[in-house]
Amino acid sequence: PTFRIGNVGTTTLTSATITLKVDGVTQKVFPWTGSLATYANTTVTGQKVGSTISGSHTITCEISNPNGGADATSSNNSETASFIIYPATGGALAVQSFEASGLPSAWSISNGGDALTWENATVGYTSSKSMKLMWYNIPSGDVDIVTLDPMSFTGATGHSLEFDVAYRQYASENDRLQVEVSTNCGTTWTSAYNKAGTTLSTMAAATASFVPSAASNWRHETVNLASYAGQPNVLVRFKGTSAYGNNLYVDNINVSATV
Repeated sequence: PTFRIGNVGTTTLTSATITLKVDGVTQKVFPWTGSLATYANTTVTGQKVGSTISGSHTITCEISNPNGGADATSSNNSETASFIIYPATGGALAVQSFEASGLPSAWSISNGGDALTWENATVGYTSSKSMKLMWYNIPSGDVDIVTLDPMSFTGATGHSLEFDVAYRQYASENDRLQVEVSTNCGTTWTSAYNKAGTTLSTMAAATASFVPSAASNWRHETVNLASYAGQPNVLVRFKGTSAYGNNLYVDNINVSATV
């Protein structure tokens, strides 16, 4: 990992101790030396850490012992981020109607910070379940991502992603839903679907917390993934960005191939 450290003290920072933790467990402790004047900062490359367990994890960087002493303000001495270890590469194509309790265990969720994130909903498109983002209660700017387990696109000339979506604005907010694709294990992502606000909406705006109540509240979407044909390891993720508007529901995710 790389991380940035800064000095907001009145004395030049010349040394400190760096601690890296994964899921709260210390994995590496090493010294840092340099010269950071007041309000100066620098990027530091850490040592290798990780996990052998698939799924979502947290990595925490802590800095201590500034100039060999105690820090009068320790509340700004750590930062936490998330990373994902995928259980396999190049698996079967995703087909999910969410009728079981909870989201599929092989899917990975990246929570944007608020307590609410992607979760199972007790309403669906002509069914009893779907997945939802409660933007009605999620602060503006919060980004929540759910990543499907890896798929193989070999042996076919084209692929597509289909799903059903239901969303309405609270007033005029631009809550955003994106579908992104990666073929390098999540190092980089390419947008395949991007709708927000009125373009994403399936109903007129309303100030009550939105729960779809009829099939007419939903819209069917098809995303062309033909450009990824032949790729042995494809990741697809749904990325929701809150504008503190109203709720989003996604159902009947289906990745299919043209052979």
